[in-house]
Amino acid sequence: MPTYCVSLHGNGISVEAVGESDAESDFAPTIGFYTSRISKAENEEEATLEAVENVLLEWREGGEYFEVNKGGIPKLEFDSIRKLGFVEALLGTLPRKGYTFYKSADPDDGIDEDG
Repeated sequence: MPTYCVSLHGNGISVEAVGESDAESDFAPTIGFYTSRISKAENEEEATLEAVENVLLEWREGGEYFEVNKGGIPKLEFDSIRKLGFVEALLGTLPRKGYTFYKSADPDDGIDEDG
């Protein structure tokens, strides 16, 4: 069965920042993320559905992020998919999860939202 790497973008969450910092902007809530999941499936569509379900499990009641998320269940958007080669698929069988989170863009933070 083929192995795929599915990349997703999620938004609609609100996770408050914690920690110590002198910059007030460091405490803006996290509002979105990028993530990828490894899926063994018959085709790309099934791999994408499996990846989406695996991510949503972490944000629903009982999931790792349910208690800290003050926003909604993330709205997931498909970003990309690729079929893994033999060695990548072999390495991809290891459990993988993780996120690259981002905060809301502030007009003074130097991010150009128009591209």
